[in-house]
Amino acid sequence: MFWVTLILWAVTFVLSELLRPKPKIENAKPAGLGDFNFPTATEGRVVPIIWGTVKIQGPNVVWYGDLQQVPITRKIKTGMFSSKQQITGYKYFVGVQMALCRGEVGKLFNIWVGDVALWSGTQTGAGTISVDEPEFLGGNDLGQGGIAGDITLVTGTEVQAANTYLSALQQQGGDTPAYPGTCYVVFEGGYLGNSASIQPWKFEVQRIPNGLGLADPTVNTNDANPMNVLYEIFTNDEWGLGLPATDIDTSNFSTAAATLKTEGNGFSFILDNAQEVVELIKQVEQQIDGVVVLDRLTGKWKVNLARGGYSLGSLTIANDDNTKSVVEFSRGAWEDTTTEVRVAFSNRANNYANTFAMSQDMANVKIQGQNVVSQVTYPGVKDADLANQIAWRDLRGLSRPIAKVKLIVDRSFYNTSPGDVILFANSALDISAMAVRITKVDMGRLEKGEIELNGVEDIYTFEDPVFASPGPTGWTAPSNTAVDITAANRAIFEAPKAFADRDPVSPGLYRRIWVGGRSPGVGAVLFNIDASGSEVGSVTGFLLAGKLASAVNPEVHGGNIEIVADPDTRAAILAELGSATDEDIGRSLSNLCLVNNELFAFKSYTDLGTNIRLNDCYRGLCDTAPGIHTANDRVWFLFVAGGMTDDSFASSPASIKLLTQTNSETLSAGSATASSVTIADRHLKPYPPSELTINTTPYPSSAVSLDDGVSAGDDGKGLNVGWTRRDHNAQDEVLSVMSEDELPSTFPTELSTTYKVEVINDPLGSATTLFDTGYVTSNASTPVGRTKILRYTDGVVPSTIQIKVHTRHTIGSTNYEATQQLTDIISVTSSELSGQINMGALDDNEVGTLYTSSAPDTGIYSFAIQQSLLSSGAVQARINGGSWTTVISTGNTTGTLAGVSAGDTIEVQHTQTGSDSAETLLKVTPPSTSTIGYAVLII
Repeated sequence: MFWVTLILWAVTFVLSELLRPKPKIENAKPAGLGDFNFPTATEGRVVPIIWGTVKIQGPNVVWYGDLQQVPITRKIKTGMFSSKQQITGYKYFVGVQMALCRGEVGKLFNIWVGDVALWSGTQTGAGTISVDEPEFLGGNDLGQGGIAGDITLVTGTEVQAANTYLSALQQQGGDTPAYPGTCYVVFEGGYLGNSASIQPWKFEVQRIPNGLGLADPTVNTNDANPMNVLYEIFTNDEWGLGLPATDIDTSNFSTAAATLKTEGNGFSFILDNAQEVVELIKQVEQQIDGVVVLDRLTGKWKVNLARGGYSLGSLTIANDDNTKSVVEFSRGAWEDTTTEVRVAFSNRANNYANTFAMSQDMANVKIQGQNVVSQVTYPGVKDADLANQIAWRDLRGLSRPIAKVKLIVDRSFYNTSPGDVILFANSALDISAMAVRITKVDMGRLEKGEIELNGVEDIYTFEDPVFASPGPTGWTAPSNTAVDITAANRAIFEAPKAFADRDPVSPGLYRRIWVGGRSPGVGAVLFNIDASGSEVGSVTGFLLAGKLASAVNPEVHGGNIEIVADPDTRAAILAELGSATDEDIGRSLSNLCLVNNELFAFKSYTDLGTNIRLNDCYRGLCDTAPGIHTANDRVWFLFVAGGMTDDSFASSPASIKLLTQTNSETLSAGSATASSVTIADRHLKPYPPSELTINTTPYPSSAVSLDDGVSAGDDGKGLNVGWTRRDHNAQDEVLSVMSEDELPSTFPTELSTTYKVEVINDPLGSATTLFDTGYVTSNASTPVGRTKILRYTDGVVPSTIQIKVHTRHTIGSTNYEATQQLTDIISVTSSELSGQINMGALDDNEVGTLYTSSAPDTGIYSFAIQQSLLSSGAVQARINGGSWTTVISTGNTTGTLAGVSAGDTIEVQHTQTGSDSAETLLKVTPPSTSTIGYAVLII
């Protein structure tokens, strides 16, 4: 029964399968090009401009085509004995062109589709990236397929060729455009997934403009330098202001660029919507804390960065004399301040997620009893460290009550621009010295002679007041003719190591040249430094100079130097003078001056009515030594203006020209005088000592006795020459010249420092070098014997000698001598030998000058020397030209000569031969009178 039932069921099932209708299988329909939905394919959408390294969220799809649809199939059962392939979907292979930005992109780092990374790496310049991720979008079964194919980066140069792939598809029958100046990527007909709805593609790219030609235009590796951004905004003739490059003060821009690079203040930004150029400039200004201004003297655009680092004494002063009225002066209250600053930025390190950097002033919170928050967005910031730095910078200005001022001043402030810092002093407000940063300048009407200045108390300084009385400016309308700075009005020299070490832009870059020059007048505002046809720097402003009112000798630190205001005016010099602390001078080289080759600095000054006295001077700073200077020697005020070349010099000498610039022209190199500068590795040379002592007296002003005992006996008499040693790695120049306490424990053996004393006779006359001690060990003193001096003066006691201390050390295997020597001219006396009978300096068998043509006494004469002669020598004497008699025999130091009668003549000689490496004093003493004879025996 069972089997019958089973057979009947089977037959029925088969009949039902054969008789029922076949299922209708619907295949998936492919999408056409018109069905594709690219999220950023908009004709009216602009191609953005980028700076730095950014994430472009949705590049505009400017073309797509070359569509290929490959079906995805599976087997569908249609009956007991049949099946059919069903198309469940399609793989789409599409060519896509996506415009990234205008301008040349240097690198491509990442590609995302949606929020998932498709590719990571570094594609430098134009090239093709191959991607093979068939499961990237979930695969065929569970997702929307994958992505595979070639992605070509076209960087956006002005000379780029048309993409080969696009050329076969676009502009059929014509030329495919190369899209010069536009960076784009091409997905070259690869696998783009299984859906016509394309997720947004995102690209991390880097574009670093370098219109300023910086050695390294990047900041923090990934960001553009904001000054290059500003330069491009000003000069780009497509989307920028289109100004000629000559309208930009590129030297100023480059200097600011170096500051921003050092600070790590880089700019990365996407400009993808219409925006006024002025608003974009303001955005950059806000981030760099600076302001772009038009220099009215040069006619060029420059930037003033709001930074500290200045001394109050160097600022232009607005006081009762030149301020016509104080229109407004107010100071905010604590309740107007902010206690917390939040900087909103996009963090590159966190996949460009939006986040905050915060700073908080807890003392202000306590003062106000509440937390007051300010939030600022910086779209150009992509670095967390920079965001934190800006947060604290902004808090500094927002967390304390700041004074605001509006002044009407005379036209001496004609060259004041927003961002400049001036010193405000007003007796009515009881303000003696307030640093004010200018925020707005209204030049007013020329015939009224008034300028309106708006400013705020500068947050970068809250120092003690500095009182100064600036003189009249002597302003005249500038000329347009560029004039050469003559050789007499230049200060040009290889920069000392201390200059290069303290350079905030390129610390430790040596073999550079310091350049300064007096203004040639006629409207000059700056000069470019030309080295054999190449620009190696630029200096804004000009030096001031005076001259010594009287001779200046080396002296103990703390003395005064009086100057005459010539060739520059007293008013001009007074306007630049200010006070400085020991630390200002020692570490920052404030108030630094140059006379001849000596660098010195002063702590304060006194206006004497006609002359100016520089008070409490530190002499021989850096690698120089206190020198001897005469009245009318030129004194350069180096702190007023000047600077080092940007580049170092590999060869010597260097030919330097100063190309002055007015507001309309620059002096041609052919019209400029060249200065030849010797490059002598000044940074490797030792510092000379700082203070010379003679028998423990620093720079003695009265006569020094040669009879003082340096060691025992007559030959031990003379001078003990001492000095204060210095290290050429000194961090504080004041401490270095004042005491040896600042010497490192390894000094001087670390650099093998040695010293040599040179003795010069009659330095103001014949200036004859007598001898030198040779380089001795690093001791801070060495004896100069009276006998040795007399040896080289043929026994004559000199009246004036000059002492020079030479310094040398060894670095590697090379000996380097100091650029200058520590020196002084001193008067010397000898009460023992002056007025006595000099018989000369005698080598072996030389006969001395007659002791006397008439011996003073009758009797036995005594002979004495300090150093005994060798076995081959003796001291001999003869009477009246007779036979020689040995008076001091070999190995002895004393002897006598008998048989002398009053009126006889006595002559002496010695017979020791040898190297002549030593000398000893011979004294001849008569029996009773006080007149002695002496000679120097060279042995």
